[in-house]
Amino acid sequence: MANRSEKRVWRKEMLSLINMDNKWYEDTESVRYKRILELGKKLGGKIQQCSQINSITEEEFHKNKAEGRTYKEIAEYFGVDQKTLQIWREQHGYIVKKGKSKSNND
Repeated sequence: MANRSEKRVWRKEMLSLINMDNKWYEDTESVRYKRILELGKKLGGKIQQCSQINSITEEEFHKNKAEGRTYKEIAEYFGVDQKTLQIWREQHGYIVKKGKSKSNND
C-alpha cells in the first residue's frame, strides 16, 4: 500500500498531465493518457470513470430512453457501470433520485 507521500506525488503528476491538455482523454493511445490512467488506478481507480463518461452522448441516451430501456440497460449499452451513468445524468441536469429504486428507472 502506498503511503501518503507517494500518493501526493502521484496526484501532483496526474494533475500536471491533465492540465497540460484538457482533452487528454480523446487520444487513448497517447503516453499521457496511459500514464494518467495508471496514476488514477494507483490512487483508487476513479480516473477511468472520467474517460468512460465521455463515451455517453445525449442523443444515444435519449434514443435508449425512448425505446424503454432501463438505466441498467443503458449503462450496459455505453459500456459503463450504473454509477458512471448516474454521474453523467447529474452532470447533464437530469433528476437523479438517491437510494435504491425497484424499477431502476428513476
